[in-house]
Amino acid sequence: MRTIGMSDYTVGEDCFTELPAALAEYGATKVAIIGGKRALAAALPGIEAALEGTDVEALETRVYGTNSTRANIAKVVNSPACQEADVLIACGGGKALDTVKTAAIELKKIVFTVPTICSNCSAATAIAVVYNDDGSLEGYSYPNRPAHIFINPKIIAEAPAEYFWAGVGDALSKQPEVEYATSAGDLEHTAGLGLALAHTCSEPLFTYGVQGLEDVRQD
Repeated sequence: MRTIGMSDYTVGEDCFTELPAALAEYGATKVAIIGGKRALAAALPGIEAALEGTDVEALETRVYGTNSTRANIAKVVNSPACQEADVLIACGGGKALDTVKTAAIELKKIVFTVPTICSNCSAATAIAVVYNDDGSLEGYSYPNRPAHIFINPKIIAEAPAEYFWAGVGDALSKQPEVEYATSAGDLEHTAGLGLALAHTCSEPLFTYGVQGLEDVRQD
């Protein structure tokens, strides 16, 4: 038997107002918030405002480091606050999110993600990249998918424009990647669903991508 699940997600400049309800779905009353320095500066005010007056306790706010290395993953795993938390809230780009997702495997924790840039798809995937200390690739880990994604377009639009540009390229790759991977045909249901979804990726980017990038550059 195989179960396929997708992350819940909330989109909007007011997305963090849904955080308490999302935590309540898991009976979570303790969280640890981990991310990049710039990402936390952007996302933390909204997260803290959403949790104010609730019974949810933020045990720790931690800057993860600058890369998803075993050393930084171990810091999350060994943090008493992360060990005690019901949910780890990961904020940032791919390396920050991959650090938390990988740590959550050993900690057996639920992860909520808050992407602060759109250059990659780490916020929604059940895979993470792990690097050596020298920046070279070590390999991959295979965490559970994030339980809930909180997407604040304002935070993403205010990030450096090169991350938006990279995100357009990353998203444009999805359709040909999936088409190639399924080119042998004879697809079972999940693969067929993935192919159908992949076919929705390119057209919006061709239609709105250039204007979107220009808008971000002008902000």
